[in-house]
Amino acid sequence: MPASVGVPAASQFYQVTAYGDVAAHCKIAAVPSASGVQRVACRGSGGRPLDSPFSLSFSWRSSFIGRTDRPFGYGWGRLGKKTTSPGRYTVRLPGVRTDGGGQVVAYAIGGSDAYCHVLRWRGEAADVVAEVGCWSATTHKP
Repeated sequence: MPASVGVPAASQFYQVTAYGDVAAHCKIAAVPSASGVQRVACRGSGGRPLDSPFSLSFSWRSSFIGRTDRPFGYGWGRLGKKTTSPGRYTVRLPGVRTDGGGQVVAYAIGGSDAYCHVLRWRGEAADVVAEVGCWSATTHKP
């Protein structure tokens, strides 16, 4: 991803989507690198590694859909607060609320078979609060 060269890891955002005839989950396989080279890992049913076609999108200093006229922010796991349920997190994105809507995306990073999705999100004062669920691609349990 040439556009990510020199961009701090905490400011990079990726969306990875597997496609094709075989069910698969694909994700960034390691913390994003400022080198411009990102690793993607895909897993099939049962969590086994799988070669799969995928699309990869990148954004920085803008929303994922390219808007720069509204606030945007990044929340990492360190900002997450694990709730009482396994695999459930509440993440606060400070100062990014708008009354004109928005988009919240969550994803797992790293070598595990975990995948994550936004369960719901809401505005709270000037912040956005997202509830995120994560599951194992092998067991599909949280």
